[in-house]
Amino acid sequence: MFALTDDPEDRARFDITVYQLGWRLGGKARSGRNEGAFGRSESRGLPVWLGCYDNAFALVRRCYHELNRTPGTPLAHWRELFCPIEKVQLHSGEGEPREPVTLPTDDAVPGDGREQPSIWGYTRMLLRWILTAIPRLHADYRSHAELAKQWRQAPRLALRRALRAASHRGVGPYKIGGRGSGRSFDETLLEAVRADEDAKPPPRDPAKLRLWSTPLLLCAEHGLEVIAGDPKRLRDPWLVPLLRLATVVVRGLLEERLFSAEDGFASIDDVELREWLARHGADARLLKSALLTAFYDLFFAYEDGDRERPRIAAGTALRVALRGFLGWRGALLYSMQAAPGEAVFAPLYQVLSRRGVRFKFFHKVKELRADHDEPRVTEIRLGKQVALHNELRGYDPLISVKGAPCWPSAPRYEQIVLGDDPAIRAIDFESATGPEVDEVVLRAGVDYDAVILGVSLGALPRIARPLIDREPRWRAMVEGLETTATQGVSFWLTPGWDELVGQRSATPTTAGLGFPDPLGRWSSATPLVAKEAWPHGAWPRTCIQMAGVLPASFLAALPADVLLQRGQRLADERIHSRAITWIHLHGERLCPGLGSRDGAPWSALHDVDKIGRDRGRTGEARFDAQHWWANIFGSDRYVQSLPGSHRHRLRANDSGFANLILAGDWIDAGLNVGCIETAVVAGLQAARAIIGRPESILGERDTRHDTGAHKPFTPVPEKQTPKPAPLRRRPSSYPRIS
Repeated sequence: MFALTDDPEDRARFDITVYQLGWRLGGKARSGRNEGAFGRSESRGLPVWLGCYDNAFALVRRCYHELNRTPGTPLAHWRELFCPIEKVQLHSGEGEPREPVTLPTDDAVPGDGREQPSIWGYTRMLLRWILTAIPRLHADYRSHAELAKQWRQAPRLALRRALRAASHRGVGPYKIGGRGSGRSFDETLLEAVRADEDAKPPPRDPAKLRLWSTPLLLCAEHGLEVIAGDPKRLRDPWLVPLLRLATVVVRGLLEERLFSAEDGFASIDDVELREWLARHGADARLLKSALLTAFYDLFFAYEDGDRERPRIAAGTALRVALRGFLGWRGALLYSMQAAPGEAVFAPLYQVLSRRGVRFKFFHKVKELRADHDEPRVTEIRLGKQVALHNELRGYDPLISVKGAPCWPSAPRYEQIVLGDDPAIRAIDFESATGPEVDEVVLRAGVDYDAVILGVSLGALPRIARPLIDREPRWRAMVEGLETTATQGVSFWLTPGWDELVGQRSATPTTAGLGFPDPLGRWSSATPLVAKEAWPHGAWPRTCIQMAGVLPASFLAALPADVLLQRGQRLADERIHSRAITWIHLHGERLCPGLGSRDGAPWSALHDVDKIGRDRGRTGEARFDAQHWWANIFGSDRYVQSLPGSHRHRLRANDSGFANLILAGDWIDAGLNVGCIETAVVAGLQAARAIIGRPESILGERDTRHDTGAHKPFTPVPEKQTPKPAPLRRRPSSYPRIS
């Protein structure tokens, strides 16, 4: 909607109405403030953004520029929303977690509109990083020449033959001169992958490509073998598996020549990632490494929600991994300093409302219909969930918490007819199977000319059955794309993070991946506490959010009628009990303060009444004051990227129905993993399908060679906006909240 209404002339051309289930925007990323718990922020997910989410950051920057909040007011500038994650805890699955990994940061600004490299550019960049990093990793070596002296005889002979063959054919810069050349062996290697040659096409002749790459890969692989053999002298031991993984990826990119493949990364999307890595030299230990487990956790990449079955399409995985590792701006990962509801979706709602977009909350989509003789959606049936006291004015969705416009965690019942009735308050208005007070029927040519379908994949079998029955590609899509249920918990803890971990750190660990079931990933949400309205002396000093997949076997074991009527409650009860068990078994792995000694972890859980006094509960009962959730139905389910599923994704303008445009992270939109970036690209594609703009979108397609031609949906230049404090790590403790 943002791109569709960006131009005032387009706003005058279109009459746009958004029909929304329940009382808030945000989908799987929605959040709300609990007015009965001091406005604490309760999310349905774990918001972590990659630094390569170019279009998503650009959207937020443009939105805040147009919103133009008064400087000094809460959430006045987009820079207040994000903080670089500088340390991540990776759990190996074998014993205790290793030392936290320090992630890189720089002064770049995310969402700056710069094009991502081509596949060939990624190959060169990764090779250059590998060859630069290896000699610096071990205290006893300073160059590849020194490392090569420690190689076994066979690879040393192989390197000499490779250099001689490349020099003879004039490939690369391998014409190593005599004593007076002034060029070292290491300089020769790095010259072969100079960053300023990223746009240069690779050798067209496969034989020349092998001649160019063989010396580089030999130095990488055997240099790693030397330094890994003496782990006590390693400066950063965790980099060894990362470098091994990177070397395997480079070998695979070169051997399969993905940079010249017509379909780019998609050409290997029929293969599972670990199978592809094994094909190019990854051993069993690397395939089970904490790094790969972390990647699968980041994208809930487990078939049927079973963590014993990690599965993701190789091409999709490489696309997002290389873009994330080599194309980040400012930081590799960002945590949100405010919940998505007030940080992203409330500002978007405010800007779109100003632009004239109408929102009709409490409307659930029941069915899209298409007549047999017309290739278009002819009718849409909606269920109106509530009656409002003022139907003409409509529902006013936002509340203010410490001056920030926020979504509440429950409807604003004072605007709803019979809103004081306990029966009304017991209804889950975000369930598509709940009751309704009326039916609304929209007809093509009368009530609408075009439809943008933003409902996610998991709900389509219920609402789009006529389209699925009529269009074979829709049937292939709903059968070929898989979703998984997810679950999570937010913990508010009375002690500060330094106290919980038992040491003070200038750069605390703020995220973790690869932890045991059912909560494989976590992120610090402590900055949210300062934006909540806890009373003096009763505020928690730490907040941690955790999430993971929910196994399909749990839902499959429920009879259909039980699943429909009580599935959500049973899933909520399951995560409640499993989270308590998780703390018992694994809490200390997260931080020592959640160990089972001296009454912990329960004494650390924040548990206060409505006036801020400790309730006095002990043991597991204190967990009842936390927030837990399960996303098991319809649009709430996470869309996965299993091998072979890419061919079933439709594009925004390719629904097969003339007046139906698709949007969401389930369509063919760039990264093609479930994330905010894919959703934003899909929205841009939807706008283009209607108004023809933007003509090009960053990251929408893999490029084989760098051209610099893409300059699409760009943010407002940073110099046009006031600049508060730069994006940097926030302190781990916060001032008292009044």
